[in-house]
Amino acid sequence: KHVYSSHHEPYKNWSEAKKTSFLMSLIDLIEMVKPPVGAMKRLPDDLTERDQIDEAYRQAYHGCLHSSVQFVNEKIHFIFALHPEISPVQLKRYHALVMDGYAQVFNNERVGGIEFGRPDDLPPLQAADLVAWEFARSVKEPNVLRPTMKRLLDMRPRFYVG
Repeated sequence: KHVYSSHHEPYKNWSEAKKTSFLMSLIDLIEMVKPPVGAMKRLPDDLTERDQIDEAYRQAYHGCLHSSVQFVNEKIHFIFALHPEISPVQLKRYHALVMDGYAQVFNNERVGGIEFGRPDDLPPLQAADLVAWEFARSVKEPNVLRPTMKRLLDMRPRFYVG
């Protein structure tokens, strides 16, 4: 979203062609490395109660987890953006139980570890943000297929949205 913003440096004075070229180069990197990339939905702004926030995050976490292990045959490690409403310590404990459950109950050890960080510091989170932003923009403008979105769609099934 910063690339298309008219307020963020260094992008604000870039032409549309330069912005598209830059995003395509980022997508080239995603395509070259071919990581499974997930994008979790943003928590609704109208959530006020702690239980609502926990439940929305839990649903998004499980959606991302389930959809990724369902379609990928190798072990998947998860990186989630830090959110002030969610405790990384508690979610790591919960994730350890999920990992154990998948290994013991389903005889499936594809669920790897989980880490948290700031998107500004982690390229995998930046890639997930790009995917989420492109999908959100395509929902707002369904009649417009931007070249970057077309490219992401061509890369399926490596993308998971939870």
